[in-house]
Amino acid sequence: MDTSSPAVFVNADLLKVYQDRRVRAVVQVARDEGATMVGQSTDGHQLIVKGSPSFPPSHFVEVIGIADGAS
Repeated sequence: MDTSSPAVFVNADLLKVYQDRRVRAVVQVARDEGATMVGQSTDGHQLIVKGSPSFPPSHFVEVIGIADGAS
């Protein structure tokens, strides 16, 4: 396990606080749009995950990446 660059656990409301930093979140998949996944965060807000693999709707996935507030 890599502990040199830990990712803080966030929901949609906390993403803006950690913009451009490494974060992780649990997302329930709403729909898959190719390389983009649209899902719901644990606090009920919609999240867009770019560059994600394909997951079936209703599945819960943990996402680790860089917080980007562009969309």
